[in-house]
Amino acid sequence: MSTSDVHYHHGDLSRALLKEGAALINDKGHDKLSMRELARRTGVSPMAAYRHYADKDSLLAAIAADGFLQLTVKLKAVDDTRGDDRSPLLQAGIAYVMFALEQPALFRLMFTAHLAGSSSAELKTARADSFNVLMRHIEPRERGGEGTLSAYGCWSLVHGLALLLLDGWLPVPEDVEADEWLEQIITRTMATRAEPE
Repeated sequence: MSTSDVHYHHGDLSRALLKEGAALINDKGHDKLSMRELARRTGVSPMAAYRHYADKDSLLAAIAADGFLQLTVKLKAVDDTRGDDRSPLLQAGIAYVMFALEQPALFRLMFTAHLAGSSSAELKTARADSFNVLMRHIEPRERGGEGTLSAYGCWSLVHGLALLLLDGWLPVPEDVEADEWLEQIITRTMATRAEPE
């Protein structure tokens, strides 16, 4: 199959590789992803895949960046919620954990230590955009240095919850909806933080 045929067949080979790569990660985990198998599953030669992604790490960084874009969409969606008495910050926290539960393999890739020092500008930008959405939900009086510290604390809370749930250390009780249970944990934790000593 020629390169031109591949582009015609896929429409966008780069996007097809990202989509199939994410599916492979979901099936086998990011450490088992193979460029050769990815090329086979997309119906192209390995050389065609390498024309878009120089190596496995660049592909993983692109998939992780796409994951952050998806997460950002979820976090921004709380701004459009109508009829929900939860604060935007609480909604964003719940959305964060639910994203992890819905796409566990992608979530783990996004935060793998292997990509922490990635030089991918696309990944760095996507990460920053997600964090900036969280910053927008922090109280205006806490903007600046204090706001950043509050955002780190909120992020740590929901990220820790996500990992405890994914690893089976903190199962959701059977008699309650996941988002309602998360609301109880997050609001109680934040209330404790706000209580005077």
